[in-house]
Amino acid sequence: MQFPAAVPIVVVDRRSDWPWTLPGVEVVEARAFLTRHAKGPTRTPVWSFATRIGYQRTGYYVALLAEARGHRVWPDVGTIQDLKSRSHRRTLLERIGPAAAAELAAIDDDAVRLRLFFGVPLRNRALAQLGRELFERLPVPGIEIALEKRDSGWEVRGIDLLDLTSLTEADRKVAEAVVRDQVAHPAAASDPALQPRFELAILQDPNEAEPPSSPEALQMFAKAAESLGVRATFITRADYARLPSFDALLIRETTAVHHHTFRFARRAEADGLAVFDDPSSIFRCCSKVFLAEALRAAGVPTPPSMVVDRHGLETVADELGLPCVLKAPDGSFGRGVVRCATREDVHSVGSRLLERSDIIVAQAFAPTEYDWRIGVLDGKPLYASRYYMAPGHWQIVARDAAGAKVDEGEAETVRVEDAPAEVVDVALRAAAVVGDGFYGVDLKQTPTGEILVIEVNDNPSIDAGVEDDVLGPVLYERIVESLVARVERQRRIRRVGAR
Repeated sequence: MQFPAAVPIVVVDRRSDWPWTLPGVEVVEARAFLTRHAKGPTRTPVWSFATRIGYQRTGYYVALLAEARGHRVWPDVGTIQDLKSRSHRRTLLERIGPAAAAELAAIDDDAVRLRLFFGVPLRNRALAQLGRELFERLPVPGIEIALEKRDSGWEVRGIDLLDLTSLTEADRKVAEAVVRDQVAHPAAASDPALQPRFELAILQDPNEAEPPSSPEALQMFAKAAESLGVRATFITRADYARLPSFDALLIRETTAVHHHTFRFARRAEADGLAVFDDPSSIFRCCSKVFLAEALRAAGVPTPPSMVVDRHGLETVADELGLPCVLKAPDGSFGRGVVRCATREDVHSVGSRLLERSDIIVAQAFAPTEYDWRIGVLDGKPLYASRYYMAPGHWQIVARDAAGAKVDEGEAETVRVEDAPAEVVDVALRAAAVVGDGFYGVDLKQTPTGEILVIEVNDNPSIDAGVEDDVLGPVLYERIVESLVARVERQRRIRRVGAR
């Protein structure tokens, strides 16, 4: 079954509101959209600039009916409700990234009105990162946000929909470039046989110091997709507006909850895309507090652990012994994980970690020569790797005081059937606590034979020459094929010959 690329629909109050004539975009008046567009590909992106978004008004019904037709509409009904919510407005600037915060801090004025077109500032170009983050939190194609500086910091004082008829010539030039880059699609090939079955977005950060996949591995994902009739497109954070154009999202960038990767996953899932990593898995795996408690509740063996606040810090050494390990709730790749050899270490390290979080995780230290990493996909083992400790260090990766990697241990991958069966079994049990997606479960097998789960990773490393050393291209094909199967299940597509 072929799925030609859906042409994006731009909905406006009046056709004259849209000042551009661009190929690859269909412009429709709101009333015509409600009455004449009952059919069309379910994956059609719909960008609504309808200004009457009150309950049971035209813009509200554009969002409602687009969702009913299976289109991917921005803003959707939920976002429209957020536009009206004072509490949502108050939280828009919470936990913005350091780059966006720096942009705000550099503003000399006490107030600014930010006109955003698909997240791109039409005038205040120095606030580009802030505009991107606000768009991720409030995905409205055209919006004006009034910001005001108070003693306590910057606040959102008002939100309005962008009036396209008020754009200056300079505004229109910037906006046209945004439409061409982020929204408009090239004309689809006339031969349906040339069209891919599905469109896969691979989210990556070319500037990430320690990405979960090497450039060679990323290309292997793209080749695997092509072999399955899927077109893979590499996207970055700047491509948030393009999400409705895809059928699946594969995140190959280090994930975190208060991060754009989580917002990409949530938006993609809301738009009906198949997603690795899904937002629930990101949330559960990135929280060491959740994992510690959930694994314990499920009876999965882990090193003795405690959830600790300031009042319980003094009991850690007595409960777990020394040395022990303290973990920040949201660390990754070994960051925020510190071994404490003395009570003084526990107090100083714990106090520092508790400055950022009300609780942390303390865990008994279980030294081993290497850790097992069992890749789990759809509840089944995919690969088995051994990661050896960095020379002279107790972790796989040795870092300096700033958290930068200074050394790393060797790694080797073996056939799943050659890994200890009990290690694989415990890994499957641990992954099931998180979900049914794609995970990397880290385990230790102690000299006494005890098997302990250290953590479950929602975004496990897949590097060329390491995790793919046994399966080769098949490893990438299985991951992409799992995403394809999820898309097919969501759309109730049956393959020819399938029962």
